[in-house]
Amino acid sequence: EVEHLSPLQRAGELAMLLLRLSRGLNFADFSARTGFDPCRLWSDQIARYCSAGLLEVDRSALRLSERGLVVADSLAAELLNPSN
Repeated sequence: EVEHLSPLQRAGELAMLLLRLSRGLNFADFSARTGFDPCRLWSDQIARYCSAGLLEVDRSALRLSERGLVVADSLAAELLNPSN
């Protein structure tokens, strides 16, 4: 059985995988690969989790903080279901 993902679902899957890397999700690379701007796509989630100290953001990338690593699965679930 094969699951067919929408472009948005694929972007969420990629974000989930990239955030687990120490270098995080590079905005330019992500946009080039998916056609989506992660800052627009997940602006609410990024703002909320940065405020909570779970994500760190700079001009080029988004990364999980040490505290964010502990709840990485919950963060990923929100990226996979952006309507939350």
